[in-house]
This record gives sequence, structure tokens and C-alpha cells, in this order.
Amino acid sequence: MWALIICETLEGASKTSRSFPMLQTLDWFRRFLHLPEPRIEHLATLWTVRGPSNRDLTCCAYKVQTGLELRVEYGPEDIVASQLFQGRDADERLCEKADVGRLTLIATGFREIAT
Repeated sequence: MWALIICETLEGASKTSRSFPMLQTLDWFRRFLHLPEPRIEHLATLWTVRGPSNRDLTCCAYKVQTGLELRVEYGPEDIVASQLFQGRDADERLCEKADVGRLTLIATGFREIAT
């Protein structure tokens, strides 16, 4: 892939030149970056329901670097939905959203399982 570059000369006329980008690998640079792992703290498991497929769907609250996160998941690596809540009343809004989700799933045929 090449890019077309327009250069202005001192007289104001423009000329066109072709430039071919150089591919660079920055692998050498990555070893100098010591980025910490993102902090994710499991706060609570709010509910678990079982659907028609007999898989357990769990709703959990997590504390992340940017606020509180509500996750609906089949497992830690199989997240179905996620929403971030920030601000003073983040915990209240998170619980309200979780309850609405639970009631919606129960109304559509899921059954609640004790946690």
C-alpha cells in the first residue's frame, strides 16, 4: 500500500510524490513496558438462573479500575453481557439493573437457582 503525499514548495506550487511506508516491529519496545495487570475484584454473585439449554447463567458484580462492572456470564471466559457503572450511586444502579435482568430472564422461561 502506498500513500500519496502533497508537498508545498517555497513558491506555493505543489508537487506530488509517492511514499512507501516502512514496516516496523516494536517487539523490542514492549519488553521495556511493564504494564500492570488490570485490577478486577469480584464483589458478589447476585443471582444464577438456568435456561432451556441447562447451562447456568450467573450475574456478578466486579470492581474494576474505572468503576463497578455488572457481568452476566456462563463462566469467567464466556461473558454474555457487561455494563460499567460510575458515579455516586453506581452500586444502586448496578443492583437495579441486575434485578431487572433477573426478572426478565425468569419471565422468558429461565428458572432461578439458589446461590
